[in-house]
Amino acid sequence: FLRTLWVIECPEDCPEKETCTSPKQGTAFALTDVGLITCAHTVCERMKVFKCDNISEKYDFIIKKKQDDLDYAVLDIECNDLFALRKRSNVIRNDKLTISGFPGYSIGQQPSILHDCTITGYRNVSTVERIIINNTIRGGMSGAPVLNKKNEVIGIAAKGNDETENQVIPIDTIYID
Repeated sequence: FLRTLWVIECPEDCPEKETCTSPKQGTAFALTDVGLITCAHTVCERMKVFKCDNISEKYDFIIKKKQDDLDYAVLDIECNDLFALRKRSNVIRNDKLTISGFPGYSIGQQPSILHDCTITGYRNVSTVERIIINNTIRGGMSGAPVLNKKNEVIGIAAKGNDETENQVIPIDTIYID
């Protein structure tokens, strides 16, 4: 699943880097038949995406869909080797999950992997029941895939760090018109 992960980052020469409300870096992943997925709060139009093992090849993207209230974005890039994950809808409390993303990315960094995350509950946010997990989602992991034991995507890492709960957006929240 590591080949499906992307870093999303504000370029050093971005004229709005200091005033942009998006974080300067996050995580994205490719989802079968959808495109790149990340959190809406990680995206601004001047950002680029790239693979952690090939930082010299940075891609522009088009925002196909952005739902700020639900905090997800679907991005379209032109890339010939886009490896993608499949989605899985149903999860239950105490399921073991894995999250892989790029907290505080720096050149050469491999993705951080949180193993044995457990669903501890649910919370309604903007009409969507988010999944609450027991592990800390660190800054830069926003937009990372949350995977079940079969490496199928069940959600998107959304909130952590400054929150009292570590929240996951269920993958069924994503829809394309």
